[in-house]
Amino acid sequence: MLPPKRIVIILASLLILLGSGAGHAQSGAPPDWRLAAALYPYQHRVDGDTDLTLTLSGNLPGRFSYFSFNNFKGLTTSDSARFDRSEQNLRMTIARDWPLDLNLQGVLADGSGNDFYQAGLSWRIDDTPAWRGFFDRINFVWRLTVHMKRWGVDSAAADAWGIEHSFRLTVPGWTDRLYLSGFYDKTYGLEVPAGVAQRPVVSEVQLGVRAWNDFFVVAEYRVNDLRIGDEHNLALGIEYQASW
Repeated sequence: MLPPKRIVIILASLLILLGSGAGHAQSGAPPDWRLAAALYPYQHRVDGDTDLTLTLSGNLPGRFSYFSFNNFKGLTTSDSARFDRSEQNLRMTIARDWPLDLNLQGVLADGSGNDFYQAGLSWRIDDTPAWRGFFDRINFVWRLTVHMKRWGVDSAAADAWGIEHSFRLTVPGWTDRLYLSGFYDKTYGLEVPAGVAQRPVVSEVQLGVRAWNDFFVVAEYRVNDLRIGDEHNLALGIEYQASW
């Protein structure tokens, strides 16, 4: 059962983003919000892995932006979705011409005492002035985030810090039906159980092919060093995308 606090946070993020996006659409502004809902009924190795993901991102007033994902399990294996993990990110661009953002992240995870918060610096590599033309030509978006401080964790995890890469590649000059995206997260200084890599990695790479209108067939390769014995998995499913 999803705790009430998490239900409120997740629903609030959905309502704020959808409401803000509707405002942009009504004003005729260019689309700058994205919603993706992905369902993965096929899991190659790990039957209990994430099978429903909701991803939301968009621009807020001023220099602020927002990104979040919410993962659920059990929808296709037990007919009832169970909350697994959510990340809520609030970013503030440091200066108008700088590709750097301050990033505050809240991590909500299944189980008691697993929630925490962290802060750091995010670099929009593709938006770096000297490289912007190159990344625009290859239609590649790449963000690097370093979270240097954690709160809400026990003393054993308080000194942990992490590096996150996220990317998205499209090929509009060839086809608008294909994309490749993903992330690579690595954590340092975390005390881990025996059998887990000292610097655990959680990573996903997703290939999507547009099947019809805003629906995509997706294949997602996952790596999770914290899942001992089931570190690797391949998930297949369908994704709905909307932008406004």
